[in-house]
Amino acid sequence: MADQLSAVTPRSHAVRRLSAAVLVNVAMGAIYAWGVFLLPLEGYLAVSRAELSTIPTVALIGFTVGMVLHDRLLRTLGRLNLSVLAFALTGGGHLLFAALPGYWSLLVGYGVLFGFGAGLGYGLALALASATTSDKRPLAIGVTMAAFASSGIVLPLALATIIASHGVAFVFGYLGLAILAIGGCATALLGERRTDRGGFEKDDKSFAPAAASGWNFVKLALIFF
Repeated sequence: MADQLSAVTPRSHAVRRLSAAVLVNVAMGAIYAWGVFLLPLEGYLAVSRAELSTIPTVALIGFTVGMVLHDRLLRTLGRLNLSVLAFALTGGGHLLFAALPGYWSLLVGYGVLFGFGAGLGYGLALALASATTSDKRPLAIGVTMAAFASSGIVLPLALATIIASHGVAFVFGYLGLAILAIGGCATALLGERRTDRGGFEKDDKSFAPAAASGWNFVKLALIFF
C-alpha cells in the first residue's frame, strides 16, 4: 500500500508544475491579442483611437504592478489560491465587458482587472518554472515563456473570423470563459498531491521569487514603457 501511495514521484510533481505554468501563460498571453480587438472596438464603442489606446496602457501598468506584487501574494496565499485569484481577475475582466459593453467596463474589466490578473499569473508561471531543478530550469522557463508568446500568434488568427461574425462583446465573453476553463485545469494541477510518505502534500508557500520581480523588474518595465 505504501508503495502504491508513493507512486507520484518528485519528477511527476515537476511535470505537473510545468504543465500548470504553461497553461497559466497560455491564458495570460491573451494580453497580446489586443490588436485584433482595436478596430472592432473603435467602431463598436464609437470612441476615438486616442481614447481607446488608454485601455492597453492601463493593462500594461496593471500587468507590471501584478508582476511586482506576485511574490508577496504567492508567499501569503500559496500557489493554489494565487492561481484562483489570477484567473478570476483575468476571466472576470473579460466577462465584465461582455455583460456590460461600454468604454468604462472595458477600462475596468480589461485594463485594470485583466491587466493586474495577467501580471499575477505571469509571475506565478515563472515561479513554477523556476522551481524546477537547476539542470532543467532554463528549458522550463523557456517553454513557459514560449507559451506566453504563442497566444499572441494563435489568438488573433483564431478570433478574427469570430469577431467579424459574432461581434466583439461576444468574443470577450467567449475568451473570458475559455480563460476560466484553462484556469480550472491549471489550478487542479496545483492542488493536493501525494507525498513519498503516503500522505498529502499541502499547498507550498515557500517558492523562491521569480527572476522578473522586485525593483529590477520595475526598472526594466519603465524602460519598456
